[in-house]
Amino acid sequence: MEESDVEQVTLALLDSANDKDPVVREQVRKSILTLGKQQPNKVLSMCQDYLVKHPKLIVGHRVVILQTIELIVKTKIDDISYPKIKSIISLASDEMTRSKDVVPDWQQAASNILVAVGNKYINDIMEEILSKFQPGILPHFFVVQTLSSLSESNVYGMVPFLNAILGTMLPMLGMAKQDNMKWVFSSALSHFSESILEYLANLDKAPDPTVRKDTFSSEIYAAYDILYCSWLQSRESKLRLTVAEAVGSMSHLMAHDKLEEQLPKLIPTILSLYKKNTEHYVISKSLCQVLDASVNMGSRVLETQIDSLLTTLYQQVCAPVDYSNPLTVKNHNEVLRCFSILANTFPDRLVMFVLQKLENSNERIRMGSLAVLRHLINSSTSIMESKKLLILASIRQPLADHSNKVKKRVVQVISAMAHHGYLELEGGDLLVKFIIQHCALPDTYYRPGQRPSDPEEVTNEALRSMCDNTLHLFTTTVGRLTDVLWPMLLYYLTPGQYSNATAPLCKSLTLLGTKKRASQEPNFNIDFNEHVNLPSPHILMVRLLVNGSFPFRSRGHGAPSLSLLNVISPNIHPNAETLWEKEIPALLSYLEESTPETLDNKKWEESLLQFLAKSLVAIADDKWSCQLAVEATRYLSTYNQSLEEKSFLYRCIGVTLQQCSNKEVVQKQLQEMLISARHNDAIERAGVAMGIGLCASSHLDATLAKLDDFGKSDAFKKASGIFSLLKDKNDLDVEKMKSTLILCYGYVALHAPEDQILSRIDSDVLRSISKHFNTKVLGIKIETKDLTMKLSLIQSVGLIARAISTVVRNQGYMFVRKQELMGVMMDFIKAEPTDAMRTPVRHLVMTTCANLINLEPALTENENFDMLRTCLNGVYGLPPVNTPDKDRGKDEEVLEPQQREALYKDTFNALQELLRNILARDLSPDGLQSVFKHIEEWLSSVQGHERERAMITTSHILEFYFNNLHVKNMVTFHNLGSLLGRLAPRCTDPNPLVRRAAIDCIYTLLYIQLRYEGFSLDYKDDSVERLITLRENMDNPDHSVLYKTCSELAKIISKRLPQQQLNTLIFMLIEGLVDSQSNCSRASSVLLNTLLKNRGAGLQDLVSEMLEVLHIRLQMISEEQVKVSVAQSILILATQHLQTVINTLISYPLPFDREPSLPPSPTPCPSTGENHLSLHLLPPALRQVRTISLFLSSLPPSPTPCPSTGENHLSLPLLPPSPTPYPLTGENHLSLHLLPPTLRQVRTISLFLSSLPPSPTPYPSTGENHLSLHLLPPTLRQVRTISPSISYPLPFDSWSCEMWIALGADSKLASQIMEMLMEKLNIMVPYVDKKESMMRGGLTKVATSHPLAMTCALKEMMLNGQSQEAVVSLFPQLFSSLLVRLGSSVGVTLPKDINSSGTHRKSPTKVSAGFDVCGVAVEALRILLARAQLDHVVKPLDQEGAWDKMKDPQQHITGVTLLARAMAKHAGPRLPAIVECLCPCLNNIYECQRVTITAFFSELLNHHVVTELMMMDVLMNNMMERISDPCCTVRMLAVRGLGNIAVGSPEKVNKYAKELLAAMSSGMEEKDDPGKLITLEAMSGLSKVLLYLDKKNVQLLVVYIFMKIKPFLESENDEIRCASIMLLGNLSKFGSGEPVFKDQIHNVLVSLLLHLSDPNLQVVKACKYAMRVCAPVVGSELITTMFQNHLHEDKSLHYGEFINDLTKYIIQDFPGMLNFYHITVIQFFKSSWAEVRAGAAMFIGFLLGNLPEELFSHINMGSVTKGLVMLLQDPDPVVRVKAAEAMGHFH
Repeated sequence: MEESDVEQVTLALLDSANDKDPVVREQVRKSILTLGKQQPNKVLSMCQDYLVKHPKLIVGHRVVILQTIELIVKTKIDDISYPKIKSIISLASDEMTRSKDVVPDWQQAASNILVAVGNKYINDIMEEILSKFQPGILPHFFVVQTLSSLSESNVYGMVPFLNAILGTMLPMLGMAKQDNMKWVFSSALSHFSESILEYLANLDKAPDPTVRKDTFSSEIYAAYDILYCSWLQSRESKLRLTVAEAVGSMSHLMAHDKLEEQLPKLIPTILSLYKKNTEHYVISKSLCQVLDASVNMGSRVLETQIDSLLTTLYQQVCAPVDYSNPLTVKNHNEVLRCFSILANTFPDRLVMFVLQKLENSNERIRMGSLAVLRHLINSSTSIMESKKLLILASIRQPLADHSNKVKKRVVQVISAMAHHGYLELEGGDLLVKFIIQHCALPDTYYRPGQRPSDPEEVTNEALRSMCDNTLHLFTTTVGRLTDVLWPMLLYYLTPGQYSNATAPLCKSLTLLGTKKRASQEPNFNIDFNEHVNLPSPHILMVRLLVNGSFPFRSRGHGAPSLSLLNVISPNIHPNAETLWEKEIPALLSYLEESTPETLDNKKWEESLLQFLAKSLVAIADDKWSCQLAVEATRYLSTYNQSLEEKSFLYRCIGVTLQQCSNKEVVQKQLQEMLISARHNDAIERAGVAMGIGLCASSHLDATLAKLDDFGKSDAFKKASGIFSLLKDKNDLDVEKMKSTLILCYGYVALHAPEDQILSRIDSDVLRSISKHFNTKVLGIKIETKDLTMKLSLIQSVGLIARAISTVVRNQGYMFVRKQELMGVMMDFIKAEPTDAMRTPVRHLVMTTCANLINLEPALTENENFDMLRTCLNGVYGLPPVNTPDKDRGKDEEVLEPQQREALYKDTFNALQELLRNILARDLSPDGLQSVFKHIEEWLSSVQGHERERAMITTSHILEFYFNNLHVKNMVTFHNLGSLLGRLAPRCTDPNPLVRRAAIDCIYTLLYIQLRYEGFSLDYKDDSVERLITLRENMDNPDHSVLYKTCSELAKIISKRLPQQQLNTLIFMLIEGLVDSQSNCSRASSVLLNTLLKNRGAGLQDLVSEMLEVLHIRLQMISEEQVKVSVAQSILILATQHLQTVINTLISYPLPFDREPSLPPSPTPCPSTGENHLSLHLLPPALRQVRTISLFLSSLPPSPTPCPSTGENHLSLPLLPPSPTPYPLTGENHLSLHLLPPTLRQVRTISLFLSSLPPSPTPYPSTGENHLSLHLLPPTLRQVRTISPSISYPLPFDSWSCEMWIALGADSKLASQIMEMLMEKLNIMVPYVDKKESMMRGGLTKVATSHPLAMTCALKEMMLNGQSQEAVVSLFPQLFSSLLVRLGSSVGVTLPKDINSSGTHRKSPTKVSAGFDVCGVAVEALRILLARAQLDHVVKPLDQEGAWDKMKDPQQHITGVTLLARAMAKHAGPRLPAIVECLCPCLNNIYECQRVTITAFFSELLNHHVVTELMMMDVLMNNMMERISDPCCTVRMLAVRGLGNIAVGSPEKVNKYAKELLAAMSSGMEEKDDPGKLITLEAMSGLSKVLLYLDKKNVQLLVVYIFMKIKPFLESENDEIRCASIMLLGNLSKFGSGEPVFKDQIHNVLVSLLLHLSDPNLQVVKACKYAMRVCAPVVGSELITTMFQNHLHEDKSLHYGEFINDLTKYIIQDFPGMLNFYHITVIQFFKSSWAEVRAGAAMFIGFLLGNLPEELFSHINMGSVTKGLVMLLQDPDPVVRVKAAEAMGHFH
């Protein structure tokens, strides 16, 4: 490459070095650097020359060039010639000092060059710089700055010069008057000092090892003198801080005597800086260096400064540290270092100072003191050794501080002390205690909305977590603490105040114990006599076991407590060890799988009690067990604040007493339990009773005796002297004690040995309960009103019943007091208030009754009835759970919402249990009925919550019935009908829970019926299983969904219901018509009508009775919709049992009391002479019905508005089904979606009915398959001709529409009318061109009224379902007429005088808004397709929005194309006739019609159906004719159609090869083609055709076509560019092997390559395709493989890498074409696309980068250079970046 080229490129890059775009600037810099690395001397020279020649270059530009020089020097310093180095030094020095003013960016850049060179050529640099650093002259700012930087970057090179520099510098210091000069001198002195210190510290590596500190001392001191005396007092804080920093560094170099002399002044001065500056880090760092230097030389003066030092440093250490600001953190650390330095010299003084400060209660001071103390403990271990006891004594004061921030620091200090052996000393235990106390902290309490504002806030949670971690660290990492913590930590397990610390304590103890036990350390075994402070083994066991009972409380202390129990088992009792190692892991694994929500507390507590019992058996030491009982009883009082745990402990004592054989101990502990219990608390009463009950299982007599004694004791006498015995229970209520006793007897009965209990029930248990419950006054029994006693009695009786039923197990035991007790229970419920539930009486009574029910003797029927009624009324009638409690007595407690919710839940569960137990005694249809009859009245309650409760109960008992049913022989489920009748209407209840439960009940009932029919338990019936899907729909409150579900439900019931049950169900449903909920009464009507339709035929004998009941019910029904349904029911019955219905109705005195609701006919009916719709118009089945009005009114209203009318008048599901599903319900009711929007104006029922499409099944009321004319109002019956209707105003009003619709009813007549209309349509003028206005030119198409009216007429006629036959027979003619009409309606406006002839004149604006000419034709076409049952055609057109597109002049062709596509795909057989009808119209004079038909034909050719139905020749000929059509659009569509042949019928392509090629070629040469649309179609079509043409048909034309394509490759039109590239690709297969074609491919390859980065994605894909298929023709295997591997349309391409590799292959395989390629590429430098220009620059760049030296002769470097230089000025930054990048390859 020529030198001049590199120079030219480098120069261009230098010119662009200050480009406004940062990305370009960066790339330019990189390229200069790349060139600089290759030819450093050359490029550096050019940079220098550039700067010299452009002395006035703006600073930014100079800076970029100087920075580039610096980078080249840094990276290539070894390759740069010495002369060049010298000139660079000279240049940089000149640039740096040229301006006397400071220009930071420019001069810094120059300075950086000198520093970079100085790393190797320090002597030359120093020579240059010192020439500008002359004695007596103040140097340039950046000269000093450069010296400073050099001393930092090249320590060993600079230090030898420093003595001389300092000598020169010292006089200059006095000359510096400006702050910036003072700053730079100070900074330099600071760096010089640091360098000297580093040099001296590493003398072994230094070039001159003789250098010593005192070499510099006098100069440094002299400098110090000026800095200290003069500059340190500056007002500028930045300067003060830099001077302070310098003084700090210099202090190490000053002579000792000088420093000693200065310290008394220096230290106070540095300390005073704290007040003058906000930034303290530099001051602290300087102070630290001064102190370090002082201490190192053993200064004596320091002692005089110690007080002020400590005071100031203390203020700093107490300042808050902002951890988000690194400088405050650094400052804090420097201050702590100062304390460490002082500690080495003044240990006693410092420690005393810190400990004194510790006594100050100020939060900040304490925190600072603790921070220093912690730092000293950690950093000055040897010095602090003798101070340990003193520190331990002093730390006690902050232990009592209330601030969490202080406590946090205390914890950190304790942690440090632990690691340095403080805690083993006397007083260390207090610190451990402090940690444990704070492990027990409660959560921080915030008032609602209050949150801490202090960012340093330490919450209780954070402090507690820190203490947890500290305790864990003590245990795991501080080995020396093991014997301090073991066994001391055990002490903290039992006091209540540490309960929240239990979890971390147990974890630590477990770790310690496991470690000691594993290594068999002797002190693992604890001597409890020696450690008197520790709790006894018995108490430890009790505490840990009770912790386990509520495992998720106190931060999850259950699992750690049990783990610890397992570890310390040998210390509890050696015999427990084996059992616990087996049992405890099992308990722990159960806990691991549980969460607080999933743990079954009852089961869990039971398993712990079993564990205790097993443990006592394993321990087998009666004395030990007795001691456990005694200590546990004593320990009870510690749980007074945790009653549930206390209750569990009572049970533990009970279990323990079971194992005690010492009667005296048992008696004494029972006495103690009863005496010390707090009887006022319900939880405690229950706990005592359960404990005593458990004890009774081993000691029944002793327990009963003790209870009897206690009942007679003085405790029950209200004498004052007794209260001293009751341990502060002065407020004790004797009734509460009695309650405890009553409950005790219940649990005694439950747990007593089975062989002993029955004999004691009456004599001991019940007698004692009765005695305590009833008080005798003057010999008369008075029942207590105390609620507590009531509840205890109820529970006790229930427990006794459970005990008896467990023992008896059908042994015939008669519980004689059962009736009496049941009576008492019922009285309790009756006494409860009906409007609220505040106590658990109902819940407990029903649980007790559920237990009593199972005992003999059985209840009488009356007793059973009374019990059920009482329980159900007492529960169902309660207000909803969330109702606030209003009428509460003064003494009654308020229930929290959660408590009330739990109470309700328990009560309903108890009721269900009771009902299950009653049902279980008689599991038969009669038994079920005896329970259900009490529930059913609640099912139709007005209150939703009452219905919900009743329904959910029903669901439960039916499920229970089904699950427990054992059918031994075939039984009739005789009440199925009545049950279904009650439950089915509830499926539409307003309450969603009722709805779901109702479906569940029906599901279960039908399966019970199947069981009775003999099916197995696991049999699944498909129809019944459908109820599960129906149940999901129940959540949807939409009425239409609910009624649809009802209809489905009725079908399922109808299928499964035995005939004998149907009668009952029918009458129950008729009763349901007057349900309190209108939803349910409607559901009854839907269910009734569906059942009558499906099964009514078999109800011959019941018809009269049903009509009678319906007649009576009608008088009570207020719901209009239900009345209409009843009429429908009568109609259904009439269709099935006509004679009976008629006879019955005739017998009624006044069967019809309504006037006809339809308007009378203007002329009498010829056959009857009557003026309304008479009998001859009705089908035979309806002859008895006097008027149609009844029939119409018998259709129930629809729950949702009709989409076509917006009215709610017809119940759609009851009308005839349609062939396609109805959108609202998914069922085949009405083809409403096939109706056009115009029907929205319809306002009458009759029109709506007559407009419905025909039904595939006969209509139930008429037996006919259509809704016929007899349903039309009489006013329309006279219409028999077309002409009157045509003159009606447009758009037709609803009456006119009705007439036309009516005309569609007679198929034969409809055919004639439609033919006549089409004939007229085809010959009449569709529109006229009118001038828009006199002022403006231009024509508007205005519709002529007659064709418009005829189009409307056709549309309305086709709406009538009866017209289907006519429509089908005339379909081809109708389709083609409407398509042609559509073509001539696009863009046509309505005439302004459209309604002038009509009588109902309307304003034109209203007409225009809702009505448009094209819309009518589109709608008519849509209705035609629907009426012809071509739903498959309509559906895709709806989805693609084709109808709107057809109306839009811009998208009309697209719309017609979609229509043709749908017809070709889904209605192929109909096309030949349509094509035949349309062909003549292609010669119409109206251009718009020709466009529409050509578009239709063009798309048909895209589908093979054309060939299958032998239409190809016809269509082909038509397209060839249209090629010369005067209309440009028609010609374009004809070319498109011809191209489509290749897609639709590829096998025909070669047959028409000649014609196709000729047409396409002429299309590409089209002159009259403004948008190049014909050209585009021709190229796209040719691409398609080429895929199937034989080589012989194309070979001669290949190059000709290629030449035609080439100009389009650079077309501005994206589509044309894309099509031409695709065509080029498709041509390639015909040119393989032809040398001429290979040349052509090379000709266009560059174009394709560059368009790979085209802005249009489709063009990029086309390029990839074309290059891939042309690859084999190129003539290089490497390139072929590369194209085929990398160029895939959907894969991304790394363009840079691709071009780079490609240029390598071109150089390798086509060296002779390099000239051609690079010249071609250069032409693209002027492309109109920035992406292509950028790509061209890249191509050239990579070509040059990969070109070997010997091939450079092929390249015209002048053109390349010129082109790239031009691109470097391109307006687009992307191009400039790529041009700069390419220039980087010039080397």
